[in-house]
Amino acid sequence: MFRNLPNDINAEVMLEAFPQDTFKLQLAGLHKRNTYYDVLDIEEHLYGANVLHIARNSLYNSLPECMFHQVDRFDNKPDGEAQARFDEELAKQKKEEENGYRFFAPIDIMLFQLRCRVRKEVLPFVQENKILEDMLTSRLTPEQRNNRFIRRSLPFVVNAKNIRGNRTLITLMLRKVFMHEGLKLQPLDEKHCFTDPAPRYHQSLGEALLDEACAGNVYEENVHSFLLHYWDEDICDEQFLNVVEEAEVYRRFVQDYFLSIEHMLLFEICADQQPLDLNVEGDNNFLGFNTTL
Repeated sequence: MFRNLPNDINAEVMLEAFPQDTFKLQLAGLHKRNTYYDVLDIEEHLYGANVLHIARNSLYNSLPECMFHQVDRFDNKPDGEAQARFDEELAKQKKEEENGYRFFAPIDIMLFQLRCRVRKEVLPFVQENKILEDMLTSRLTPEQRNNRFIRRSLPFVVNAKNIRGNRTLITLMLRKVFMHEGLKLQPLDEKHCFTDPAPRYHQSLGEALLDEACAGNVYEENVHSFLLHYWDEDICDEQFLNVVEEAEVYRRFVQDYFLSIEHMLLFEICADQQPLDLNVEGDNNFLGFNTTL
């Protein structure tokens, strides 16, 4: 069960992913941290809590040795019985160490739980660069700040330098934003036709007059295009119109912050369910009735 966990995972991070009574904590001392990771071992038990051995010091390790052990325990032993007396005293000291760890275990666990709570409280403030994010988005209008898609995109503004113009990163960002709102995004590889209803041209180019020249007002261009799937069955309800309006506000936001000046972003919104068509070629009967119009 735990074999796929990273070797260098932090104990507090690991315990966040498990229910509260899944593990019992066992401190193994800090002296192993130079050669071992934070989590030393996990004793799995089918019935009852698992035992998590971590390379952390107990309060017992921070107190003077003379508070629990005899300082001159291994001194002045007779030569004839030195080995036997040494083993006996060593066994006593190990027993005293176990009792010391057991005595401070409730306090150690309480301090560990306190570190977990502090980490959970501090994490929302340190996982994002809120200061820089607020500076870069200080000119957003109230309409943009109330847009749910823009709010989910604000953490990406800090990395706009790397995302700008990169179609792959832009696609990943948009998919993540729309995924949280239950919308599916599909990139499109196609050209779009643009028409300039009132083309304006300079009257001269160098010494040549262009009064009689016409370059045309219809052209094709590759743009960042995405197909946005709307999942609701009632496609023409008020909620759908709100999504269309929010998507347009979000499109202008992404255009300003994440696209280069020569590129354009387009969203095409569609429903997964096709509307009912009573006049389908090759299928003149619908529910047993002739419905050809």
